[in-house]
Amino acid sequence: MTISTRRSLLSFLLSVIVLLCLEHGLSAQGPDLTEVDERMKSIDLMLTSANLAAKKDWRGAMRYMNLAIARDASWPHLLANEYNARADIWAEIGNYRNALLDYERATKLNPAEAFHVYSDKARTRAKFHDLDKALADAEKARLFAVHSNTRRGSLCS
Repeated sequence: MTISTRRSLLSFLLSVIVLLCLEHGLSAQGPDLTEVDERMKSIDLMLTSANLAAKKDWRGAMRYMNLAIARDASWPHLLANEYNARADIWAEIGNYRNALLDYERATKLNPAEAFHVYSDKARTRAKFHDLDKALADAEKARLFAVHSNTRRGSLCS
């Protein structure tokens, strides 16, 4: 499993927790258990995909990631993480075009994660010798990182 895939999984799991808290607050009622169960099924699909990817079973990993993506159309933030993870799988099997399309989908769904997505795109483009575009994506990632750090710094002062 690549570092990027692990990061996508961790981001996905944290997103589920944060979204449940934001949507339902810390009330005595808690979240709707049906919704929690649905999201846990998505997490299970994504983890199964990651385990298969770690074994280099790309076909199986892709099948489970596609199932997760199909389930999560109404949760764009989570869907972005799944597209990013699927893009990593596409890149591993050498499908440059589909990897870049999924990275673009992830960026549009969750612009807050653009730093990670542009970093992944830069790595994928470099792997396929598209160096000019790889450098452009690396620069975009750097700009997002600088912007993110500046924003965070201003909130703390």
